[in-house]
Amino acid sequence: PEFPWYGYDSYSGRLLRYHNLKVNLNGSKEYQAYCFNLTKYFPRPTYSTTNNFYKKIVGSGSVFKSYAANPRVLDENLDKLEKNILNVIYNGYKSNANGFMNGIEDFNAILVTQ
Repeated sequence: PEFPWYGYDSYSGRLLRYHNLKVNLNGSKEYQAYCFNLTKYFPRPTYSTTNNFYKKIVGSGSVFKSYAANPRVLDENLDKLEKNILNVIYNGYKSNANGFMNGIEDFNAILVTQ
């Protein structure tokens, strides 16, 4: 299928500012996911009766720009955009490559990375 990745918000608490977005492929291992469009809706919660399915797209500067609701980047800066977004993901929650998230509770680390 074109959209085989099941995406959901696994956060079950009452604080509306927190989200824990996950995706998996046919029940496989869960992967952390992030949204980069503030105007789009987050995936539905785990307990929802309606599911969200997604297509995996390899990120690049031009891909990020094409999917952005309001792109604010010049074409000559697309490589820098890609590098900056990937830097946030690699150094943010859950990989925490540079230790910036040490000592921060998981949901706060997710919020900071988001």
